[in-house]
Amino acid sequence: MLDELEPVRSGPTNLEVHAFLGRIPSGLNWDINVAEVVDVITPAVAELWDPAVRRELLFTNARWPDGLLVDGIPVGDRVLWGMTLRLLDDLVPRLLAGEWEV
Repeated sequence: MLDELEPVRSGPTNLEVHAFLGRIPSGLNWDINVAEVVDVITPAVAELWDPAVRRELLFTNARWPDGLLVDGIPVGDRVLWGMTLRLLDDLVPRLLAGEWEV
């Protein structure tokens, strides 16, 4: 673990989420619990900071099968948005500034 990040509130549930920053080696083979995790995405830091990539996107899941327009970043066929995006909005500039070795 590299650092504990500032807590972030989730929108709909108003839960306080405590996130941690860690270093994961490239090429790691993920062993996910399919009852809890749909997919693991691993975007590059530069990809997350490119302002040309961020836009209004259609997000769909079981809760919103018809879709929900959100401010987000496309990563493959997934969309980073909501609390995750707010967490990254704070984290990515700090990574690019060299606060931690990436």
